[in-house]
Amino acid sequence: MTKVKTLAAAALLSAALPAFAASNFGSIEYNYVDGENAAQGITAHGAAVTLGRFVAPQTSVDITTRFYRVKDVAESVNELEVGATHRYSLSSLVNGLGLYARGAVGQTFAPGEDFAYYSIEPGVSLQVTEKFLVNAGYRYRDTFKSEYDDTAFNTIRLGVEYALNNASSVRAGYDRITGENGVRADAVNVSYNFRF
Repeated sequence: MTKVKTLAAAALLSAALPAFAASNFGSIEYNYVDGENAAQGITAHGAAVTLGRFVAPQTSVDITTRFYRVKDVAESVNELEVGATHRYSLSSLVNGLGLYARGAVGQTFAPGEDFAYYSIEPGVSLQVTEKFLVNAGYRYRDTFKSEYDDTAFNTIRLGVEYALNNASSVRAGYDRITGENGVRADAVNVSYNFRF
C-alpha cells in the first residue's frame, strides 16, 4: 500500500508542474558511492533525474528518480522520491547566509526487497559571490518498517555550486555516510541544474 501511495504522490506532483517562467527546476546527476569495511551493496555508480517547482518564493517540491548499479554484482537499485524544501534567509546577519530544511519520502526497488523510507535534512548555505554557493547539511534516512534493523543512515553533506547563467548551474558534492552494522561510505556527485 505504501508503494501505491508513493507512486500516486509522484504522479500528482508531476501533473502539477506546468511550465511557468522559471518556477520549475530540474537536475541531472551522476554519483559514485565507495563503501568501506566490506559494506555489501553500497559501492555503486548511479544517476538521478529531478524535476521540481517553487510553490512559494522560498519553498519548493520535487520528485526524483535514481538508478544505482551495484559494483561487482549484476544488480541494480531504483528509487522514487518526493520531497519538499524550505529556505530561510539570514542575510540580515551575514550577507548571503541561509538555512534550509528538506523532508522526503520514497520507495526503494531492490532485488528481493522493496521498502519505503523517509529522510530529513537540515543545512546551511552561503552565497560566497554572485556565482558561487557553498552548503553543508546533515541527512538522516531510515525505512518505515521496524523489521529492517540496519537501514538507518547518517550523512554529512558538503557542496559547492557555480552559476553558469540565471537559469543553469553546475554542482559538485561530497557525502560522508555512516550506518548501522559498521556501514561507512564516501560519495561524490556532480550535477547540471536548470530552471524552466
